[in-house]
Amino acid sequence: MVQRKSWRWTGIGGVACGLALGMAVSVAAVQAESGSFDSDGVTIHYQVEGVGEPVLLIHGYRASGSVNWQLTGVTSALKDKYQVITIDNRGHGKSGKPTDPAEYGRNMVLDQVRLMDHLGIESAHVAGYSMGGMITLRMLVDHPERIRSAAICGMGWTKDDEQTRARFAAEPAADTGANPVHVAVRQAWGELGVSQAALEEIMVPMITIVGDRDGLYERSVKPLREVRPDVPLVLIEGATHSGAPLKLSFREALRTWIDQQPESPPETRAAMAAEVEVRVPWGRFDRSVINESSALQKSRIQEGVFWTLNDSGNAAALFAINDTGEILGSFDVGGVKNVDWESLATDDQGHLYIGDVGNNASRRRDLVVYVVDEPDLSFLERGTRSPPLVIRDRLEFSYAEQSQPPDGRVRDFDSESIFWSGGNLYLLTKERTQTGTALYRFDRNQAGTSLRQLGRFDFGDLAHPTRGTATAADVSPDGRYLAVLGYQAVFIFPRSSQGDNFLSSPPYRIALNQGVTKQCEGLAWDGMDLLITNEQGEIHRLTRPIERSLSGYP
Repeated sequence: MVQRKSWRWTGIGGVACGLALGMAVSVAAVQAESGSFDSDGVTIHYQVEGVGEPVLLIHGYRASGSVNWQLTGVTSALKDKYQVITIDNRGHGKSGKPTDPAEYGRNMVLDQVRLMDHLGIESAHVAGYSMGGMITLRMLVDHPERIRSAAICGMGWTKDDEQTRARFAAEPAADTGANPVHVAVRQAWGELGVSQAALEEIMVPMITIVGDRDGLYERSVKPLREVRPDVPLVLIEGATHSGAPLKLSFREALRTWIDQQPESPPETRAAMAAEVEVRVPWGRFDRSVINESSALQKSRIQEGVFWTLNDSGNAAALFAINDTGEILGSFDVGGVKNVDWESLATDDQGHLYIGDVGNNASRRRDLVVYVVDEPDLSFLERGTRSPPLVIRDRLEFSYAEQSQPPDGRVRDFDSESIFWSGGNLYLLTKERTQTGTALYRFDRNQAGTSLRQLGRFDFGDLAHPTRGTATAADVSPDGRYLAVLGYQAVFIFPRSSQGDNFLSSPPYRIALNQGVTKQCEGLAWDGMDLLITNEQGEIHRLTRPIERSLSGYP
């Protein structure tokens, strides 16, 4: 039984605050600077420290920007690389303190926009802690053009309905001797609510960060993720509502979120979008030859060459193609059978890795990755078939967590994704009884390996269409991003500092219109573009998705 407590706000004792991460077109603060400006008749105080992309910190209820963020160490954690701007919300700190509830609510959102205007900031990454999270979410609805990404911290979804407004308006009246400024602030919180329709339509990338002992996790964060299961969640272990900002893991989560965001402002992205050639699909296969493309990999040693293969039930063969699907060469693989070929990878030495890793029922005992030398196409005429490729190595493996296959009850040991990075081969599972994917590494590429899990990512609620569907993966040429393909979304994970756990950083999500992209099975980076193939014989190109902050395709 879940114990339910009344919705009661008491502030967070000077340490709970909010974060908004901002990027300006041209703002430079060489040293700490305090200032103020007039926001429709109310004086708003702020402070700036550091040099770099601006980071605007929005604090929580009954706190102040300076006290909350400096005392928790967040300012120090950011100012080495970023321009840190802390605002004192109206009714707090050194800012003006009206006692009329009409002066709060949406006006607190406008204060953030006006401060950005005052400092010359065209757009910002916005987030907030507690009350700051309410301000941030409302700003995502009212001023999405000013926001590049959002972090909702210590807060989730505040609904925009009559019941919520009435609750906030009535609650402070029960306080005896309450500060009239605090009462006015709280009575206007209903104006910061967001409707479900508006929440569903938010396209700006956002993350939620909350303590696992914070009561708001159950009351507002979980409801937000029920509506938007695609929004990443970071739980701060052992943290209460007031204690989370003091945790090192909280500061690291915020810093990681800021660091991973694209650097180009919206106007630059808009200009890039206007230059992008959109052709849907980008290319097509000859279905008489490639009838069920299940993998895609770009060559690292031959310019403009990609490799693909057919799914189970087809011949053991590889096909060299260009980016539009034209067949450049066909190659039988000698001495093996295509049991369930699902994936491809390549290294820097010209080896191709063929993943016979499909395991729909999690009952196979013969999982293997074949290694062959990549054929040199310069010796072939286009469209011709060469002598069979010779197997150079066999990487037989099992999963450490699946001690006694077959196990019909746990069907989470299927895979359609292998990739190469930094001298190692990795594998992602395609889960069927759970809702995510697990990451494994082939240690030293030795045969007979029992793979051990490095990390895991949960795609979300079971009802969500992207659950458990990791169908392909590839690391970007610069090694900074892992792209993971699902049937209805691409997830791009920035490379974290946590060794080779590629899934430890919150991902950036690109929604796919499955009516267009169909059953997506192959994915490969082409420079900083992404190519996606489906079993219906089509190739789709996502042009510079990170640079453009692409949120959906087509």
